[in-house]
Amino acid sequence: MKKEIASTLKAKYSEEFTVKEAYFDKSQNLYLFVAHPAAQPEIEFEGTYDERESEEANKIDHDAYPNEKFSYQAGQYYKSLFPNKELKHIASASVHTDYKHKFGNEVPEWSEYLDKRSPKSTVKMNTYFFEIPDRPFHQIVVTLRAILEEMHSKYNNNYSLYAGFWPKGFLEGKNLDEMTFGFDATSEEDADHLINKMQYLQKVLFIKIVNGSVDQIDEEKLFHLIKDDNKNGQNEMIEI
Repeated sequence: MKKEIASTLKAKYSEEFTVKEAYFDKSQNLYLFVAHPAAQPEIEFEGTYDERESEEANKIDHDAYPNEKFSYQAGQYYKSLFPNKELKHIASASVHTDYKHKFGNEVPEWSEYLDKRSPKSTVKMNTYFFEIPDRPFHQIVVTLRAILEEMHSKYNNNYSLYAGFWPKGFLEGKNLDEMTFGFDATSEEDADHLINKMQYLQKVLFIKIVNGSVDQIDEEKLFHLIKDDNKNGQNEMIEI
């Protein structure tokens, strides 16, 4: 069954795939599978396969490959915006789009799809820092400001940026590279891990720009948005 699913994925997307898991779900009367492009195991996605369909184009009932590919590539771009690798953070991106794929064609690269994406698609950039800035021109503040300007031009005024700030010293005695914090979208325990870790956040900042402007957001204003001066609790959501 893994070989059959891999063959159908190849026909659908014109590239080689590896199917990691495949099992029959009685409740849906379908096979559920987990796969990734053979050349990029980091782009892992789920889907359903109906072996009863006679037409190959109808056998894959649903799969998340395009969104996972776009999310991964947008995330790689987002990570590149952090020039100082010593800045302790975790960055990722998620893309939600109603992209309609034509069977037999390759999924375009995210950079190619950007100009064609519909107004319904959203780009969310997530960053988790391990220190709360203590001054307007702190490295984190300057970096976020530069990222806001870059995203504003690249993503056509339609994106959101989420930044969570952990207590200073949170990483003491811990290895950042070994800490996933539940950010693996394919993990069944993802939600539980995220909820457990979020209790340690001292500040949450959510900036959403839709057909708006970042001109009014300078380092000083951004710093005050980030400062942990919320009197109603530790976590504060701010929308612009």
